[in-house]
Amino acid sequence: MRFRPLLVTTICLLPAAALAQAPPTRSGPEVVGVFLVSHLTDDESFLGLGLAAGGGIGYRWRGRVGVEGRVERFSHTRNFDSGVRFETDGTRALGQVFYYWSDGNAQPFVAGAFGVIKVDGTRRFPVVQPGPTGAPVQIGTEEFSGTLTDKFWGASGGVRVRVTDRFALRPEAGLLWSVPNNFIDIRFGVAASIGW
Repeated sequence: MRFRPLLVTTICLLPAAALAQAPPTRSGPEVVGVFLVSHLTDDESFLGLGLAAGGGIGYRWRGRVGVEGRVERFSHTRNFDSGVRFETDGTRALGQVFYYWSDGNAQPFVAGAFGVIKVDGTRRFPVVQPGPTGAPVQIGTEEFSGTLTDKFWGASGGVRVRVTDRFALRPEAGLLWSVPNNFIDIRFGVAASIGW
């Protein structure tokens, strides 16, 4: 009976022992690609769920610090039951500074971000009038479009998982906030990096 607790303890400690024996992360540049799902709002309303993808370059020091610059393209859509439609597309350029809590195969991290966001938004509203039966009939669409550029700040966190000596996956979640238009982007996604 004493064998079972020992076996369970050994199985639970093996991953930690393997991570502890991982070779240190090499210093050097990285190429990064990212795919994200995000929830975007502005100072008036929720603009919809959307997708973002991008890429960039970074540098990871042998210690626990890294930097990264990347460009992302995003697109969001929100449809209302009334026929109103919000379409929001844009580009953001961001820089990030990372701090990693460990140097094993699984590296929890926090990051601070800053950058510039350009947002192209279109809002379409149905134009209706009473039909023959008195029910509303759409006779056209009224459209409002505009482009805004903001500075933003943000933070993120996650775990960098070292798959090989040069390749890593980085599941992450974060928040970006811009001024003066108060775009708020809540993001979840994964980045992949290749070092050399």
